[in-house]
Amino acid sequence: MVKFLGAGAGYAEYVSAPESDLAKKPSNISFQEAAAATMAAQTAYVSLVRYGEIKKGDKVVITGASGGVGHYAVQIAKHLGAYVIGIASEENREFVLGLGADEFIDYKTTNFEDLVTDADLVHDAVWRQDESHIGRGIQALKSGGTLLSLMVHPTEEFIEQAKKKKNVIVRRMNVTDTTDHQGDVEAIRSLLESGAIKSHISQTFSLEETYNGTPTGRNPCY
Repeated sequence: MVKFLGAGAGYAEYVSAPESDLAKKPSNISFQEAAAATMAAQTAYVSLVRYGEIKKGDKVVITGASGGVGHYAVQIAKHLGAYVIGIASEENREFVLGLGADEFIDYKTTNFEDLVTDADLVHDAVWRQDESHIGRGIQALKSGGTLLSLMVHPTEEFIEQAKKKKNVIVRRMNVTDTTDHQGDVEAIRSLLESGAIKSHISQTFSLEETYNGTPTGRNPCY
């Protein structure tokens, strides 16, 4: 996350960084767990806390609940006292419930918006090319609820129609928009140190495997 957005130089042996971009690694977690938490955990935290203003007792739907961002979102929401409904594939049911989700819905067999219509927050981190997917999230919200779109960039018209037709707020979150970047980083560090959240590593790569000659690398968190 060094100087994000920008040339983070994540593959460099040495790199200078602003002090505000750094937090001390908790001594009780591995370097791999710390590395995985940078972008993904901070994205989940900024979305739920800064944009969603999540509070105890909120009913929160988290799509992509078994993914990099999603599995942190489940843990953070549960830690803050929310009632969490995780959306993922059946093969990840036990994993998502083990993260603390109160309910699980298999997106391959069930439309979550058919079962949930009174959510306070929908945290949507699923990539789609258009607004149809986040439109489903709006159906799952109660009046006054908030849709947090992490991947799809909704148009002003979409946002206005959501407000007009159902009185819901649609927010396209961006981790760089936070007004307290250092506070967010420290909050993630504290959550990891206390054990309130945990990085689940599915795969790791050697340094030689991280760059294959194309602009896209591979994130060990996903």
